[in-house]
Amino acid sequence: MRHTKSSEIRNDTPDYFHIFEDRTSVAHPSHFPYRSVGHVVVELSNGERLVGPGTMLSDFTVLASAHLVKNTKNLFLDIARLFFVPAKRHLTQPYGIFDWTHIRAFRDDRNDWALISLAEPAGRAVGTFGAYAKSSSEDWRDEKGLSFFSGFSSDIDKMQIEEFLQVCDMDNNGNLIVDSGYKLGIRGEPLVRNWTDNHPQVVGTFGWKNASSHL
Repeated sequence: MRHTKSSEIRNDTPDYFHIFEDRTSVAHPSHFPYRSVGHVVVELSNGERLVGPGTMLSDFTVLASAHLVKNTKNLFLDIARLFFVPAKRHLTQPYGIFDWTHIRAFRDDRNDWALISLAEPAGRAVGTFGAYAKSSSEDWRDEKGLSFFSGFSSDIDKMQIEEFLQVCDMDNNGNLIVDSGYKLGIRGEPLVRNWTDNHPQVVGTFGWKNASSHL
């Protein structure tokens, strides 16, 4: 997840929402690490509404897809409102909603990631994945035991996890190629290590086919 060609926007007047701690958490998404994933909701000035998955990396930071906030020319959309809803299921918001303060993102034909900084620390309530990086992309060769999860852009109950993936190659840009049979598009969803150990760490985001832009 290199910051080359990334850019940033800021929200200087974020709202601070009440965290609904007295609501009943739904059964499936309420358990860690599932509850650390939620919906990023983007409302554009033209009335269009975009929804996609977001993953808590730290107390304040959400990893999401750049296509939620940028167009194909890597320019930010005209965002009227954006907020994150962790552990959302149907109409429930068990941990409340969270406004943003700034976003850094990069989108091209092989990268699709956005880092969203929240106005309040959602991770303290739901837990975080964290991130894992290696000093050299070569160190990723033959890495085993990775997981990819997706399928919850409209309903977190439909989350799908593909486990036990292995890095089998790298492209000329240093992106990791994994041995996934899942047909991946330009999604921005994370590739994770230690999922089965319940200490998940994001190592990169999928951008094209079976390739992941590593951290």
